Amino acid sequence: MLYAVTSHRRDTPVGIIGYLLFGALGLYTLAIFVRIIFSWVGMSYANRFMRLIVRLTEPLLRPLQRMIPRVGMFDISPLIAFLSFGCVNLRSLPRCCEPGRSSFF
Repeated sequence: MLYAVTSHRRDTPVGIIGYLLFGALGLYTLAIFVRIIFSWVGMSYANRFMRLIVRLTEPLLRPLQRMIPRVGMFDISPLIAFLSFGCVNLRSLPRCCEPGRSSFF
């Protein structure tokens, strides 16, 4: 990372932003996964950690829950969020981070 910052190439910020976006999407995906697991275990909303996870993931999942109907008793909005993050990771981030465009390393 230090090399990328000190190389003074014009395309370096694109690579850095791509890697930061990739990491942020990974952390958000992990937060959604933790929310799913905690809901299956039956962790209460009274738990501080559960409240934090719900507050982090609610801005994305609430609109999806309104648009996508439940399948029986299952909420599939986290699955749709995982698929959309996967599409973003597979389609746009490699274009930002490919070696021809930005030399991060």
